[in-house]
This record gives sequence, structure tokens and C-alpha cells, in this order.
Amino acid sequence: MIEEKSCGAVILRKNEDRFDYDVLLIKHTMGHWGFPKGHVEGDETERETALREVKEETGYTVALENDYRGISSYLPQPGTHKIVVYFAGVVVEGEPGSEDEGIERVEWIPYTEAQAYLTYPSDVVILRDVRKYMARFEEDL
Repeated sequence: MIEEKSCGAVILRKNEDRFDYDVLLIKHTMGHWGFPKGHVEGDETERETALREVKEETGYTVALENDYRGISSYLPQPGTHKIVVYFAGVVVEGEPGSEDEGIERVEWIPYTEAQAYLTYPSDVVILRDVRKYMARFEEDL
């Protein structure tokens, strides 16, 4: 069995107009919606990979919440087991845009609508899990 590992982040911001949160999602050129993530390169740590991938795929530099680490595991094809480690984070600086040709759009989606955008059920579970942690870093959003 081939083992693959990717890391990424669920990026949140407070939306004062709606008294709720927005979630940063990406739409891939293949049509599916999800969170920014990508493969670990060399001797990168999980956090280093997540920070690099978020920057490459969204244009944003982010800070990662220290207490959240969610895991999604699936079989993308026969003989391959993939683990994706997600962190929760907030934007520090940057403008939306992607260096990755596989990304069609980078968009802030209201939390209440984000579940409907997400293509994979495992991402919905991660989003719901991150929601439990929002109060911990609410003042950073």
C-alpha cells in the first residue's frame, strides 16, 4: 500500500455584518471545492507544509491555531492510502490569488453555506470539528 500525506488548513474570519464566520475555500479546476492543502515536501513539518500550501493556493499568509489538529483519511485510488492533516487558522496578511494552476477560485464563503460547497463528506466533518474550536481563537478573527 502506498502512503501519502498532505497538510492544510481551515481558514476562518469573523464577519461582523452577519455575526458569523466566513471560511476560505478553494475551487479546483477539476470542479471540486475544499480547503487549501498539499503534499509534504522533503523534511517539512506538518505545520510548515500547511503554511506553505495555504500561501501557494490562496495568496494568504496565515497563523495556525495551536490546539487544533484534525485528520482525514481515505483511499483516493486502489492501493493508495492518504492522510490529510488539517489545522485551523486565521489570515495574517495577503490578497486572494493562487500560484497553483490547479486552483480556479479562492473564495470566502459564509460558514452556514460552506458545508454545501464542500465536495467531500470528510471535509464537512473537519469544518464542523473546527467550529467547536472557534471560540478559542475568536479574538484573532
